[in-house]
This record gives sequence, structure tokens and C-alpha cells, in this order.
Amino acid sequence: MRGLTETATLAARALREIPRLPTRIIFPILIPIMQLVLFTAVFSKVTELPGYPARSSLDFLAPGNVALAVVVGAGGAGFQMVQDIDSGFFDKLRVAPINRSSIVAGLLTTDAFRYALHALVVALVAVAIGAKLATGVPGLLVIILLGGLYGAAWSGISLNVALRTRSPEVTAATGILVFPLYFGSTAFMPRGLLPSWLRVLNDYNPVTYLIDAMRALMLDGWRWGTIASGFAAAAVVAAVTLPLAVVAFRSALKT
Repeated sequence: MRGLTETATLAARALREIPRLPTRIIFPILIPIMQLVLFTAVFSKVTELPGYPARSSLDFLAPGNVALAVVVGAGGAGFQMVQDIDSGFFDKLRVAPINRSSIVAGLLTTDAFRYALHALVVALVAVAIGAKLATGVPGLLVIILLGGLYGAAWSGISLNVALRTRSPEVTAATGILVFPLYFGSTAFMPRGLLPSWLRVLNDYNPVTYLIDAMRALMLDGWRWGTIASGFAAAAVVAAVTLPLAVVAFRSALKT
């Protein structure tokens, strides 16, 4: 119970920092929205391709841009950690009588809220301009939950880098990792229309599983296996990044 209270307190403190740095919310939302509008026009004729599974490019591209809103901004925990180190708050945490895991959990809880909000806003914009939402409001709630969990797990990457380098520039540079995974995923074309080597890579691409789950919820309906695979991908990413973040944090406490 004490650990939960500490996590909630630290998460609330990090959430209060968000209005002071609105770009952390605005840019990760604007990028997918602008891409959705532009790419819907650019890809308007792809529906004529045999095997294209949607009635419009908007319907097919919208889930990928909701997913992009989650992963493109998933560096909040790392940036917050660098800021805390630079401001001296990290030194106060080092001597505070609190559970060390609560500090990491508090940052990632904040990110879960942030990326759930990103997913919600982009999904609502997509629906407002005509995208399909086959599962309705219940499906939108699942999209929000999946976006929050996946975003927090993905933030473990930036948190690791921040703790090991203490550099805002290097932490920011971790964002580039998402682009080859995203642009090589099923965000723009269905798996069946991708080159064979990309189809093989997408079997191991965690971003593809996130996009496919969101596409099922928006375009196809309750395809439980695909949706479950999205949550499983979030769990796999978390299983890799979060233990490493805790190790990095404990190491940083000793230096």
C-alpha cells in the first residue's frame, strides 16, 4: 500500500509538470494528425489495389496514426528524469525514505496517462473526419488503455538512456528508433502487400502488433486474437525495458 501511495504521489507531481511543457503533449499529437490528413490524400488511390482491405485510405491509415501518437512521444519519462537530475530533485530522491521502484513507477504511470491521452485525441480527430470506429465507445476505451500501457512500456527505452547518459540530447535521439519500426510496419500497407522480407521482419516488430490491434478495434471489430496480441506486445516490451530501467536507476543512485 505504501508503494502505491508513493507512486501516486510522484506521478501526480510529474503530471503537474506537463502544463509547463505543453510541447510534450502538442507535438506528439500534431505529427500524427498532420500525417493522417496528408497521407490520406496521398494514398487515396491505393484502395484500387487488389487485396487492399479498407473502403478508404482514411480508414486504413487512422489506426497507424493513433499508434504513432503513442510511440513517437514515448520519451516523457526519460526527459523528466534528465530534468530532475539537472534541477537537483534526483538528489533529493536519493536520500528520501521511499521505495526506489516507486520513483520509476511514478514516472511511467505519468507516461501511461499521457499516451492514453494522445491515443484518445488522435482517434477522436480521425473519427471526426470520417474514419471508421467499428467497436464504438467500448473499443475506444480499449484503444486508450492499450495506448497508455504500450506507451509506458516504450518509455522504458528513453528512461534507460536518460539514467545511463544523463544527457537530454542523447535521450531525445532515442526517438529515432521508432521510425524504421513504424515506417516498415503495417501502418501504410497491409501485410499481404508488403515485400516478403518486410513481412518476415513484421513478425518480430512490436509496433506492428500495436497497429494491428488498433486497426482491428477501429476497422474490423472485436478480433480478440489480434487485440490480445497488441497487449502481449506491450507486455513483451515492458518485460525488456522496465527491468533494465530499474537496474539503471539503482546504478544511478550509487554514483
